[in-house]
Amino acid sequence: MSNMDTKKIIKVCHPDSGCFFCARGFWGYYVEEEERAFFEFSFPEDMQGPPGYAHGGAIALILDEVMSFSTKKYFPALLSEIQVKYKRSVPLKEKLMVEGRVVEIIGRKIVTYGAIKTSGGEVLASASGIYVRPRNLPETSLKIITDD
Repeated sequence: MSNMDTKKIIKVCHPDSGCFFCARGFWGYYVEEEERAFFEFSFPEDMQGPPGYAHGGAIALILDEVMSFSTKKYFPALLSEIQVKYKRSVPLKEKLMVEGRVVEIIGRKIVTYGAIKTSGGEVLASASGIYVRPRNLPETSLKIITDD
């Protein structure tokens, strides 16, 4: 049995359709033991920037989404800062892997990393983010999706 077989992978989305993507039926996967999230994504034509490629703001939005999913254990956590590195143009309509993980916890701050990769593993864009657990929001959690 491989190491991945022993890890619990759950399907998640933001609660109450509370974000741009989750309100449209979007979801991702979360690996609790690794504080890691991932999903496959193809940028549609309505996210175009330069002809044939994704808009930089749409790339940042997707990186925010996966890093936010990676903070499940600390949810709710709100994005305070994001730094995106655009390494190569991100094509439209191509299946890409998007991954995010928690790097460090500093008090109420959750430091994250995210990347958009080709099917071959090449990093097209990456980001570091800082999420903050707010003091005055009610306790909640990412919604766990069952396929029942």
